[in-house]
Amino acid sequence: MDYSLISVRYAKALYSLSIDKNISEKVNEDMQLIKEQYGNSNKLSEFLNSAVIPKNKKKKLFQDVFGEHVNEVTMKFLTMLVDNNREGMLQYITLDFIAMYKKEQQIKTVTLYTAILLDKEYIANIQSFLAKELKSIVELEVVVREHLIGGFMLMLDGKLIDTTISSKLKQIKKQLLS
Repeated sequence: MDYSLISVRYAKALYSLSIDKNISEKVNEDMQLIKEQYGNSNKLSEFLNSAVIPKNKKKKLFQDVFGEHVNEVTMKFLTMLVDNNREGMLQYITLDFIAMYKKEQQIKTVTLYTAILLDKEYIANIQSFLAKELKSIVELEVVVREHLIGGFMLMLDGKLIDTTISSKLKQIKKQLLS
């Protein structure tokens, strides 16, 4: 069974419904919250994937954890997943929904790796520059990697731009040896 295909179908259905009801931004926030909960604990995944835990307990968990924080449409969707025995795929459905939302809203996620923590004004300038160059909204995540020597690395759409000094030295070494 192709689980990725199934999770995309569920994510598309939720995304279409959220567009029809004009609540896609709110549902995206809900999906971000659910993604965050998965990141904070492996117990959620274990609980939802357990075949011995009855459906009513799983629905109660969703209500207790997310009930006050998510939209009614999202809550009904979570309940429907349990009814269809797809609650174990929630993490993947969530990621697929977020990816669809970002694509439709033309939001690019960019990760900037630096050796030192940059100040907020500098980060804002980089984000502004990237938004202008990419002609889209940019979500910039800055990750400090102290082992980097000079320069930076930028990850965008699965592509890495490496301007670090160590990268330049490796290029020079390769040229000299060939």
